[in-house]
Amino acid sequence: MKMTLDSAFQMAVKNWEAGQPDVATSLCEQVLRFDPDNIGALNLMAVMELMRGHPQEAMTWSQRAIASAPDNAELLNTLGEVYRVTGALGKAERSFRAALTLDPDCAHAHFNLGLTLSAANHSVEAIQCMQTARRLEPDNRTIHLALSNQLRNAGEVEAAEQAYSDALQRFPEDGLRVRKATLLPVMLMDADHITPIRAHYREGLDALEGQVTLTDPVLETEHTNFFLAYHGRNDRPLQERTAQFFRNACPSLEYTAAHCRPGAPRPQRDRIKVGIISRFLKWHSIGRTSRGLIANLPRDHFEVITVRTEPPPENDHFVEWIDERSDRVVTLPIHLATARERIEAEAFDILYYQDIGMDPMTYFLAFARLAPVQCVAAGHPVTTGIPNLDYFISSTWFEPPGAEAHYSETLVSLEAPHWYYYRPPPLDAPPDRAQWGLSEDENIYLCPQTLFKLHPHFDAIICGILEADPKGRIVLIGSHHLQWQVRLSLRLQQQMPSQLRRISIIPGQPWRDFLSLLASADVILDPLYFGGYNTTLEAFAMGTPIVTMPGAFQRGRHTAAFCHRMGLDALVVDSIDAYIETASRLGRDRTWRDAISAQIQKRSDQLYEDPSVISEHTRFFIDALNA
Repeated sequence: MKMTLDSAFQMAVKNWEAGQPDVATSLCEQVLRFDPDNIGALNLMAVMELMRGHPQEAMTWSQRAIASAPDNAELLNTLGEVYRVTGALGKAERSFRAALTLDPDCAHAHFNLGLTLSAANHSVEAIQCMQTARRLEPDNRTIHLALSNQLRNAGEVEAAEQAYSDALQRFPEDGLRVRKATLLPVMLMDADHITPIRAHYREGLDALEGQVTLTDPVLETEHTNFFLAYHGRNDRPLQERTAQFFRNACPSLEYTAAHCRPGAPRPQRDRIKVGIISRFLKWHSIGRTSRGLIANLPRDHFEVITVRTEPPPENDHFVEWIDERSDRVVTLPIHLATARERIEAEAFDILYYQDIGMDPMTYFLAFARLAPVQCVAAGHPVTTGIPNLDYFISSTWFEPPGAEAHYSETLVSLEAPHWYYYRPPPLDAPPDRAQWGLSEDENIYLCPQTLFKLHPHFDAIICGILEADPKGRIVLIGSHHLQWQVRLSLRLQQQMPSQLRRISIIPGQPWRDFLSLLASADVILDPLYFGGYNTTLEAFAMGTPIVTMPGAFQRGRHTAAFCHRMGLDALVVDSIDAYIETASRLGRDRTWRDAISAQIQKRSDQLYEDPSVISEHTRFFIDALNA
């Protein structure tokens, strides 16, 4: 009998590896009918249910296996995978560490521990775990790719480039070649490096032109050129070059949906069908900016479908809020071709991308013609370079003269701001600086933006404020990638070694605490070239003054527009010297600062829940579809 059971289990494994999970399941069930505690069959059932997307069922099988053999490293590794998928990262970490205590050379446990630590924002140890896993299984493609991507995301460009080279020696794939060629640093160490960085990026594309073929670039490349936008340059030429490269490498990107082909009849219906699409329609800056449009587009004119490129997280109240106010919700499959087919089946009149450049799926979907009118909002405020995107939706509030030259799309500058933004709630209690280790005796200059927004030219402002205000303290928000903080600290140490002790980097905060932090600051500093939007509106809701120097492109002009709208032109400066003077005066002169704060509190209501955003979008959508 044992010989028969062993044979049945081996057949189950072979069928699972051959892509026949139903046959494998049937064989495992036969084994378990005669041997209910067969740990191999129990473990395989757990793995198969996990791969099917049934984590609770996987948990049941995994716990049954562990009950039979609590000191089995393979079973503990599977249990850890189940915990990781369900978001129980602490339990997952403990399971993987227990597995490694039993079997220190278990490559899968090292790898899975690395994934878990990465999800828990411990990127340094995550990289170490993945490096160990690669050493133990040097021919494992998944481990090579995950390590390379982890290094890339951490901003370790040189190490990531070497990791891609190592992977290419074993897996000479075109997608890996593209990933290596399009590496960009996260933290800029010197403004003088920007021109050669961008030249190197373009040279990488030129070198691969005509040499690579891609079939599903979402899965093959996994990344976008997101960090180009933080260089403070006109990105249109590089964005168009990038789009042309991918069009040549993957001609199927420029698919045309049936209802968009020449001569195809327009679907007959009573309302215009609009798809609002993003990966980030959840608790995220995109969710906060997009939800007002989803909720308030008039339903006598529009049917509004929320389109997500991945399943949303559980227990996210923004997901529930948005879904309740959508006419329907569509979640796309993970493969580009099937995702296109799913959108095509909806036969949208208008497809409105809330951001392009932050997520590979929306970036590569935008190459296709999937609706008669295709437009993009400024969730990632830079042109896409993609020919099949018709319109870039912006605002006269934000665009400088001649801005149309920055966009490959037709620029649409609404008279209203381009998002309907809900005012953040007031604080439940006055802010307490001691919560973040800050003193009431210091003047707090807070820059609450992501670290990669801090262009090297901004360092002069930090240094100048600290020199002008002996009681000043600069406060920055840290990153879960410790490497980003290390690189920024090295950069600042080179610029202002004697002032470094008056710069604090504090951890990211839950939203209510973040609002309290904004309210506790004396002054908020808007970065150069790529400033705040969500954060600016949150800070103004708290009444905190923000100093800003508008740049040449929309992404550096939001805060200035909001200041002009409130008649607070004193907060908008035109030089680094003026920035330092205005910020340090606000920090030192409490009377002036209080007067500015009072004006913000009196005038800021006009920044929120502006009905003209809805009427302007309504007019534009109707006109664009008729055109």
